[in-house]
Amino acid sequence: MVGIEKVLKRFNSNWPELIGLPAWNAIRYREEYVDNSDKLIEYILLVTDSGNDILKDKNKRRLIFQKLSEDEAIDLLLRMGIEPGDYPIKQLVEISINEKRERTLCSFFNIPFREKEKVTITPDMEIIESEYSLHDYQKRIILKAMELYRKDNSTRFMIHMPTGSGKTRVAMSLLSRILMESEKTTILWLAYSEELCEQAVSEFKKSWAALGDREVNILRFYGNHDYHDIDDGLIVAGLSKLWAKASSEKTFISRKSKDISVVIFDEAHQSVAPTYLKMLEEISLFNSNCCFVGLSATPGRTNESESQMLSKFFDRNKITLQVDGYDSPIEYLYEYGFLSKPTFITYKYESNKEVIESGDLLLDYSETVLKLLGEDYRRNYSIIDRTKECIEKGHKKVVLFAPSVDSAEYISAMLNLEDIRSEVITSKTPSDVRQKTLNDFRKESKEAMVLCNYGILTTGFDVPKITAAIIARPTKSLVLYSQMIGRALRGSAMGGTDTADILVIVDINLPGYDSLIESFNQWSGAYGWKNQRNDKIQSFWRQKIC
Repeated sequence: MVGIEKVLKRFNSNWPELIGLPAWNAIRYREEYVDNSDKLIEYILLVTDSGNDILKDKNKRRLIFQKLSEDEAIDLLLRMGIEPGDYPIKQLVEISINEKRERTLCSFFNIPFREKEKVTITPDMEIIESEYSLHDYQKRIILKAMELYRKDNSTRFMIHMPTGSGKTRVAMSLLSRILMESEKTTILWLAYSEELCEQAVSEFKKSWAALGDREVNILRFYGNHDYHDIDDGLIVAGLSKLWAKASSEKTFISRKSKDISVVIFDEAHQSVAPTYLKMLEEISLFNSNCCFVGLSATPGRTNESESQMLSKFFDRNKITLQVDGYDSPIEYLYEYGFLSKPTFITYKYESNKEVIESGDLLLDYSETVLKLLGEDYRRNYSIIDRTKECIEKGHKKVVLFAPSVDSAEYISAMLNLEDIRSEVITSKTPSDVRQKTLNDFRKESKEAMVLCNYGILTTGFDVPKITAAIIARPTKSLVLYSQMIGRALRGSAMGGTDTADILVIVDINLPGYDSLIESFNQWSGAYGWKNQRNDKIQSFWRQKIC
């Protein structure tokens, strides 16, 4: 048996090929690591999952095998049950690796073998039985919505509520009431991520158990779930899954539209994307009596024409949160602990000139610009320092929005080197690993934990005990910025905390948000929305930066 650390000590080059150029470019500026082989190897093992990533990659595995002595190579071949030939190292390089051989490799190099996480298998359909409470402000939203629905079943309207104030609970209570007023009907719930879909399923089960008057079906149609016909209950569908079904079965929408009485679109600012809008218009074409309801904390788009289109699709009807006796409903939500009181802290950073993007300021930053920011090692060090300060201040659950995948992975690795527990989730993270990481983050613990991500946790991610969010991804999108901040605003009355810190890395030579955004009030009178109540709402974020 040869430990991986022993083999790594035999290297004096090929580091970029072994650990990736971004990781090497980041660490090579740190003399205390590069000049200290033990420290360097510790870093390599962190960024390669204790060496697992090296053994899984054929090219990286070849580099490791070429550092073995002939006797070590023969020993490894024998452990794998392979008869050694004249060139044992060449044999190792050329063999294919299955799970059994991967276990042998891990044992030989003294690397812990990572078992695949067991993913909970959820059924396609469940029968719901019968507890649900609503706050007064939520009830008023539902009463107005039911008034519009009863007046005209084909009505369209948007429900506009701040992140953390219970949009999903309001919507589930609304659709439960609609189901109870119908002898038999089907409601379609649309969302663009599996996390949002599963959140909707969980919330409907609670709602119907408390409010329901009969057994109904709930159908999951997202991820690996299959479609089944139901004639009474709720279909929770992922947009991409539904679009694929409609594309492969040309008559699917026309056939099913007649059975659907209500379509509810979660994060409804997504609904005017061309493919999704086409599906909604087709449902409307074949069922003129169908009601369309949108849910959003930010009922608009980065592009003004798309915002106008969104308003028009929902007939410019918007039900906005209002609380009697308060000039601003946000003051009420703060006072009674429904929302955490945020303290905004900004840190200015001067980006390299090469990342400055010219053009239409209404458009958000491209992947190229974000990648360049993520490769700026000084900026990454600044983010790491800010995160350490956050942990030293006493925060236990911190979510960090990085500008790129490489940046998220590097920051997470460096935090672990500093003895701060950190995990990372990106689009590359396998679903089983993602589920385990999120479950670990949700658990109560005395140990602080930082969850780094890129492009994953803006919606459908609910951990009430988050006390700090670090916004290290610049954006010109009011919607995206609001969603990132909203991850830390769950108040104590909603299972969260009374206060939250929002740390914003402000790139001073990039257009974006370097102050508190007007997240709630931004949409009140813009784009032709007709508020269904006398709207006295003040700006959600109009406070001084601390």
